[in-house]
Amino acid sequence: MATKVAVPPDIGQILDALDSVSTDVERLFSTCDSNALVRSPVPGGWSASQCVAHLAATNFAYVTAMRAAVKPVLHLHNHERSGPISPGRLTRWFLAHLEPPARHRVRASRRVSPPSIVQPYASLREFQQSQTAVRDLLLECRHLDLNHIRFPNPFIPGLRFTAGAGFLIIAAHERRHLWQAIVATSEV
Repeated sequence: MATKVAVPPDIGQILDALDSVSTDVERLFSTCDSNALVRSPVPGGWSASQCVAHLAATNFAYVTAMRAAVKPVLHLHNHERSGPISPGRLTRWFLAHLEPPARHRVRASRRVSPPSIVQPYASLREFQQSQTAVRDLLLECRHLDLNHIRFPNPFIPGLRFTAGAGFLIIAAHERRHLWQAIVATSEV
């Protein structure tokens, strides 16, 4: 039996959001056949499998950048948590534009653009592994002041976010592409 770790409410909300997307992705993959998961609803659009592969790649890129910023302060006492995650104005704007339904199309970085053909269950496994990496990092640094630890955005040079913003961005980005994956399977 797994032991439940005590987490602050804002961290718990992010964990719940990650769990909700994981559950919905697994449900989508268990209820759709492989053909529906790999078909693109429109020419040039992503299939559900491509959406999930993109999420996995993006999550791993964010976790790598965030871990590098968090690792040096994990055991220092001068970076203790002082309150809930509080996104700044830029982050709130960014989050609002990530939330579904997607109103603005944004071209993904080549580093995280999925290949034209993605095996459904391989993408699902990668996504599940990326979710574990995000959850593990969030739990590992739940005692830190995530409003003051900054990391470089892995896709936009010169842009830095707080670690707290990074976790909120991951959750919103997942909701966006889950919505896109659901639309992709319903339009085929």
